[in-house]
Formats: sequence, C-alpha cells, structure tokens
Amino acid sequence: MRHPIEPITLADAAERLDVNRSTLGVWAHRYRARRLLRTGRSAYYDFWDLAAIELCLRTGRRVPTTAHERDELRQAA
Repeated sequence: MRHPIEPITLADAAERLDVNRSTLGVWAHRYRARRLLRTGRSAYYDFWDLAAIELCLRTGRRVPTTAHERDELRQAA
C-alpha cells in the first residue's frame, strides 16, 4: 500500500514511533531519511520513510540505502 507523504518533525515522529528523539535524529542522518522542508530551526521529514527505517532496524533487516528503495519495500509489503 502506497502511503502519501506525511510531513512530520523528528520530535513528533519519535513520539509516534516510541523511540528517543536523538536516536531518530541519528537514524535520519545515517540513512538519509527523506527531508521535505526546513523552516528556521525546524526540519520536516516524511513520516513513512522514518517508519520504514525504524521497522528495518527493529526487525533486524538491512535498511535500504535510498528513500526510493524504502518506498519500494513498503509497496511490496
């Protein structure tokens, strides 16, 4: 199922995914999560891209290297 892009801050995504905000920030940087917008000090990411990264790490799978590959992974599920 293709999810529409859902802009979200790291703090809000961390709360929804039940992970530490700083951990999610490291993952977003390390796996180059899809960043949609930066306004002032706030950055907005695609929630579903962050969720795909979190799912891979939680289940011990390799995290696909690009947001496009993560989109394909989600579509196959």
